[in-house]
Amino acid sequence: MAQRPELTLEPKQRLEQRLTQKMIQAIKMLQLTRLELIQTIRSELEANPVLEEVPAESESQQSLEELMEAREAVPETQSGDPIDWVNYIRKTEESGYARGYDVEEPDEEEYQRPLVKTESLYDHLLWQIGVSALDDETKELCALIVGNLNEDGYLTVSIEEIARQNGVDQEKLLAALKVVQELDPSGVGARDLKECLLIQLRQLGITDSLETKIVEGYLEDVAKGNLKKIAKELDTTEEKVRKAVDHISQLEPKPGRPFSRGELEDVVPDVYVYRVGDDFVIQLNEDGLPKLRISSYYKRLLTDSGSSSPKVKEFLKDKLKSAAWIINMIRQRQRTIYRVTESILKFQRDFFEKGVPYMKPMVLKDVADDIGMHESTISRATRGKWVHTPWGLFEFKFFFNSGLRSSYGDIAAVAVRNRIRQLLANEDINK
Repeated sequence: MAQRPELTLEPKQRLEQRLTQKMIQAIKMLQLTRLELIQTIRSELEANPVLEEVPAESESQQSLEELMEAREAVPETQSGDPIDWVNYIRKTEESGYARGYDVEEPDEEEYQRPLVKTESLYDHLLWQIGVSALDDETKELCALIVGNLNEDGYLTVSIEEIARQNGVDQEKLLAALKVVQELDPSGVGARDLKECLLIQLRQLGITDSLETKIVEGYLEDVAKGNLKKIAKELDTTEEKVRKAVDHISQLEPKPGRPFSRGELEDVVPDVYVYRVGDDFVIQLNEDGLPKLRISSYYKRLLTDSGSSSPKVKEFLKDKLKSAAWIINMIRQRQRTIYRVTESILKFQRDFFEKGVPYMKPMVLKDVADDIGMHESTISRATRGKWVHTPWGLFEFKFFFNSGLRSSYGDIAAVAVRNRIRQLLANEDINK
């Protein structure tokens, strides 16, 4: 009887390393605003010769045949990332968001594009707490913790001190801190760099990995470049340590960094929701967003056996893989935003049909459960993004609001505020 081959952890380690990098990139891509996404695409175009921008007069997507050719130009290797071109292109085409509709986009003069103050970390966290399904006491404790975070998102005051100064239970406050540490941005509420990075790894689903071990006990050695020492003590190779450190370096050491200090910015809708007959149509705003494709010139270099040296071909293979994942991540980002909009439209249908007075209470968990994603993912997908509706231009966060109980059932707080403003506006000042 033939002896069964010995099983090793090598494939699992390689898979974890690839997933780590991809998940970090996907999270960063999702939380970008429209302007940041355009800047990111421009940077990728400059850095990667295999990527090219599709001219405005050309098709916005490469044909399936062209993408298959690109796939064939990169033969699979044991350590390479399999690129399922057919699957992700087909999913994109079937998702609905990339197709055109027989509707007219609004002219620039149809609505006023307001100048708004960009959101601070403090406001972003309080919004998430306010539209969560937490009880009132936990919300108050979470808000207390948020008020003690610095601009980088770190808790610089001890839990004991906050509890003493505010006369609250220390254990309940510690439980509230765990809630805050699950909010977006990932890593917020940490008390030091180690905890910040561990929170991010945990949210990526990476809890028992080389990256985790390095963060837990070797950050000082990483800073000094002692990779050989780390490899020896963790009984692994220096190359694996180097890759793990590279993944760690892609985490955000200052979670509050992407948030503004209150600057003004011009608002451009990320999504349009049109009324067409008795139904609504969702269309992503692709205007000004560079369309990407794989360069046919570099594909030919890869397939022509005598045109380039092995070193050049290896370089081009890496760049082609990188280009493929960038295209894929952008499409995945757009698809997620589309699905979130679709869910909001389902829950807030009365608003889209009748206006603000018909808003309903809705929290992040409602949309998260509806489309099968985590609440923090919904928060990232909506941060800094706007939707143009039949009733005007609204930030995505506008649609998430708490409810007030009445004899008629739960009423959205924003609808109540809108009604109060109407009553005050119509009041006779001469009475």
